Amino acid sequence: MNSRPVHNLWWLHPAVLFGGGAILTLAIAVGTSEWGFRLYDTRKYLEPWHLALGLGAWGTFSLGVWLAMTTGKVPHLPSKQSDAALVPWFWLAYLLTMAGYGIWLLVGVKNGFSLGMIRDLLQGADEATADMIKNQVFPTIPGVTTSTQFGMAAVLLGSWLYCRGHNKLLLPLLSLLATGAVRALIYSERLAFIELVIPAVILALRLWLFGKPLQPWRRIALQSLPLVAIPSVIILFGLFESFRSWQYYKDSFDGLAEFTVWRFFGYYTTAHNNGAMSMQLRGPWPIPYSTFSWFWEFPLIENGPFGYQQLTGISPQDVHTDTLERYANAELNNDGGLF
Repeated sequence: MNSRPVHNLWWLHPAVLFGGGAILTLAIAVGTSEWGFRLYDTRKYLEPWHLALGLGAWGTFSLGVWLAMTTGKVPHLPSKQSDAALVPWFWLAYLLTMAGYGIWLLVGVKNGFSLGMIRDLLQGADEATADMIKNQVFPTIPGVTTSTQFGMAAVLLGSWLYCRGHNKLLLPLLSLLATGAVRALIYSERLAFIELVIPAVILALRLWLFGKPLQPWRRIALQSLPLVAIPSVIILFGLFESFRSWQYYKDSFDGLAEFTVWRFFGYYTTAHNNGAMSMQLRGPWPIPYSTFSWFWEFPLIENGPFGYQQLTGISPQDVHTDTLERYANAELNNDGGLF
């Protein structure tokens, strides 16, 4: 049947992901007119030289990928005997994640959360109710809400172990995905769900299909998967938006599909535009912040004597929010990753 194994997928190449995810959307944003940005209640700060800067970053990144792949060796899969050492780490990450969500839920119940609020969200709650649920019922709790990010490690470890025969981990894996879906609905954080699903799917593809003989149509389907995956992500995005933002914008669009496309690509174009705005209006931080944001936002660092605000007297989050409120759109607040 002309079956041959698949050892790699073009769309998983790091340079392709960088180029398609960051540079292609940057080119679209740079090509968007001033009028197009007015649809997102912001002026256009992007200029052609920003695209040149992005292309330079892509070229540097691609060179690093090429050097790594040329000089290094692809590691072999470890033996299944070594998986036993990963099981305790999965359960640790799982328990930390669920503990974070559990404490967050208790705080929400104390602040008046009820199942009726979920019903209201599903039926299309007004803006005041949605903001009240997010900011008053489930406020961000430093160190607690941060621990929910262990969910990404738990899903990766659990998916690895499940795909290699640890079938008993299916239930806790599904509970992590379900919790992420509920968070995406209540807290309007689709990323909390997407960042769990996509890595699990990619890992399953890697372990179940790579290196195994596949019929031609299966190989073609794998190489063409982005043609299905990208529209699926947009549809999933629209599904979550239909319970939240769509309720505020439905009178301004001909339908949910038009709104979904406008909103989805708006997140990318305004993120690049916000980055350009920050470069133009805010200037550099006293000491590097964005490059080491993972460090400054670490629970024991952020609120301690070595926190960024304690060292510099500046709160980057407050400065960013103030800049958006004065010069852009505070609702579309992503600062991008290139600039």
